Amino acid sequence: MMKILAIDTSTRMGSIALVEGPHLVAEMQLNVEATHTERLLPALSVLFEKTGWKISDLDGLALTIGPGSFTGLRIGLVTLKGFAHVHHLPVVGVSSLLALAHNGALSHWPVSVILDAKRGEVFGAAYQFEKGHVAKILLPEQCVKPEIFCEALKGVVENAGPASRLGCVSP
Repeated sequence: MMKILAIDTSTRMGSIALVEGPHLVAEMQLNVEATHTERLLPALSVLFEKTGWKISDLDGLALTIGPGSFTGLRIGLVTLKGFAHVHHLPVVGVSSLLALAHNGALSHWPVSVILDAKRGEVFGAAYQFEKGHVAKILLPEQCVKPEIFCEALKGVVENAGPASRLGCVSP
């Protein structure tokens, strides 16, 4: 089974995980006050130490590629690009919104996700899952004012999930 290191540095609440095939081996969450620069490498060191894995054991790397914090995304990308170059590992990028939406992948309801884009805007998208996989993209990824995202959700998503905190009302 493939061994993968996955990281998410797209928001202040980042995470790192080691996965073998479909199994989560270990994970750590990084709630950073400043930037991921200070926490990412030490956390990776702890994760590898606790599992007994080494970077040379890995078959691939995965990371969130946005949307999200520009600085956080660069930190994650530079870190994994360095690992990939030195250890000749493939890298795959994953949408931050799609990764977040997978928390609801077993739901029969549509899943909407939002992240604070700052300056009065949100990053948002909506998906319909079937058997744990995206069956349909109901709203593509976008960066808009919250009220515009709410309006786009009406009629597309019956239960707006996290968007309901924005004051979105289902039709």
